[in-house]
Amino acid sequence: MKRKSNLDWYLDYLTVIEDTFGAKWLVKKSRNIDPRSSSHPIVQLWARAKLLINEAAVTGRLDLNSDFASFFDLAADLRTARVLPGYDKAIDIKRLKSVDWEKDCYVAHVAALGVQSGYAVEFLLPSVVSGEQTADLLMRHATREFYVECKKKDAYLKSENAAKSWAGLQDRLLALQETVACDYEVVVICIGLLNSESVGEIERHVEKIVRQGGEGEFSGGVPDCVVLVKKAPPRPPGVQGAWIPAWQNPGAVSLKVTVGQDGNPTYGPMLRCALYLIDAHRLTQVLNSFRDARPQIPREGTGLIYINVDTTGVRLGDHEIYFRTLSEWIRRQFAPEANSRVAAVVLTGGVASVEITPDRGFHRTLRYKIKGQV
Repeated sequence: MKRKSNLDWYLDYLTVIEDTFGAKWLVKKSRNIDPRSSSHPIVQLWARAKLLINEAAVTGRLDLNSDFASFFDLAADLRTARVLPGYDKAIDIKRLKSVDWEKDCYVAHVAALGVQSGYAVEFLLPSVVSGEQTADLLMRHATREFYVECKKKDAYLKSENAAKSWAGLQDRLLALQETVACDYEVVVICIGLLNSESVGEIERHVEKIVRQGGEGEFSGGVPDCVVLVKKAPPRPPGVQGAWIPAWQNPGAVSLKVTVGQDGNPTYGPMLRCALYLIDAHRLTQVLNSFRDARPQIPREGTGLIYINVDTTGVRLGDHEIYFRTLSEWIRRQFAPEANSRVAAVVLTGGVASVEITPDRGFHRTLRYKIKGQV
């Protein structure tokens, strides 16, 4: 029996997409694709993927990027999900071809994850029971069963006004350090838009930390913010003045210089602060998705909630702190008697990295589980 080549696998994925969305529909919609138009993303990716595979057959190299990796992931998910009980009734082809396609595709993704983890998975029909909408999936394993609700956040819109709010905050943070007479370095990590309403709250949070002599990473004091506080580094030998590291942009530094009668300068402590923006969905937005999903778990059942966040604007090295901060805030929703029917929350993101080899591509996606022994 001849072993499949890597390109054969990708051709199979194209076939899955064609069987799911309809080959005739894809061909028709792809004839006059205008890059400036709002044509269905699957149509555009399907047409580009066909060209990609044809080129790879000639060159022997598959130029896989994050868009194509996500596209082929979707095909793999659909191949698994389409044969599961309830799929044909729960997943509407008209919705797949509409602007709401991502919601159903995300449910198929979670269903495929369940199968990979050894669960028996069943799609549930969309309905409203006693005024509450039912969950998307039912997963069974041994003697346990879980109702699964899937929430996919809309694409994140990049923030544009962070610098304007930061200008006021940096002056207040530097003045605070001077008042407290400390030589700290304060970095405010802001998730999503830094709005002017948060400035005073952040200042009070930082003041409490530095007055208590705290150092380290502090989250939970201000929604959508993490504060890093540490002693300002000493000046290298022979170096006078103050500087801002390249990554601390925007940043600010304050340094008092006193000139004695002999004309020699004396440098005071270096006060430094910076803003580091993680441009992604805010914590409060993700918490809203959790709260919307919670009622869709039956009162007598045990549930899992999957929430997908748009991480396309998150730098590769920032994923860990972003997901860790989100998880800390969601974990606080689980007081001993609160949300007891939710066994776990799983945060998912898009493709984090792509590695190319001469004949295939590998990629890494993001998942972060909070609470529960599932």
